[in-house]
Amino acid sequence: MDRRKGTAPPDRGEPDVASVPPPPPPPPPAGDAQPSAVFRPMYSLGGGGCTLIIWMIVLIAGITASLSVRYSGRSRRHVRTRPDPAVVEVARPLFSTLTRSAVAWNPPLQMRQGLTYPVECRIALDQRRVTLDRMLGSTDVQRWDLDLTPVVRVNMTSSPEDAFTIKLHTDTEQYLTRDGYVRWVWDLKPLRSGDFSLFLNISIVDVDPNGKERGRVIPLDPRVVHVEVAPSYVAMEFIRRNWGVLLTSIAIPLVIAGFAWLRSRARRKTKAAGFLQQ
Repeated sequence: MDRRKGTAPPDRGEPDVASVPPPPPPPPPAGDAQPSAVFRPMYSLGGGGCTLIIWMIVLIAGITASLSVRYSGRSRRHVRTRPDPAVVEVARPLFSTLTRSAVAWNPPLQMRQGLTYPVECRIALDQRRVTLDRMLGSTDVQRWDLDLTPVVRVNMTSSPEDAFTIKLHTDTEQYLTRDGYVRWVWDLKPLRSGDFSLFLNISIVDVDPNGKERGRVIPLDPRVVHVEVAPSYVAMEFIRRNWGVLLTSIAIPLVIAGFAWLRSRARRKTKAAGFLQQ
């Protein structure tokens, strides 16, 4: 032992462990493939780096696919396609052929407020086939001779719009044939009293050179009708619209009168009890 330092000198016969270099790692098995120089940086990044690179590739691929679909759809939308000329030539005679047709319409000239009246319109390509037999509604029939296409749209309106409730029971658009007439039926209910105008709107359907359907309304003279006032209907409508106010105005006085009656009755009982005690 070294007396100056108090430590034993190292044994010269044994090598120092700290000075010996570590042994080299064992070589990989012959069957394992070594990463190439291209993918070696990915291996050096670890699991988190590889996951980040994969997500970036997926994101770029998704953006590219969405942009391609968007711009390809826009280009398809702006491409104009013309219909087949053969189809247009076949369909044009069906719509564009104008034939002298007869129209009959029968809204009543005199009506009463609150009642419902049936109204019928008949159209036939052959003027001789429009008959008035068993026609619903009034016998005051209004007639026209018009040039119509085989496909027509018919509806009825009023001026002002809130003067009537109009309910159609058939299709607005119908196909005319030469076998007979085609009919439209409405329920007409006047809501206000006075003089009003009813309009029969007939629209013929035509086909333009591009094969698209075009409608054209034929102007017709309106029918002026007179609606008589019905006091009972006016009273019922007033009650129906203001039943809450009426109920409140009736209930509050009844409650006040009942409370006053109960109070006066209690006072009379009190007075009678005091008189008996005396």
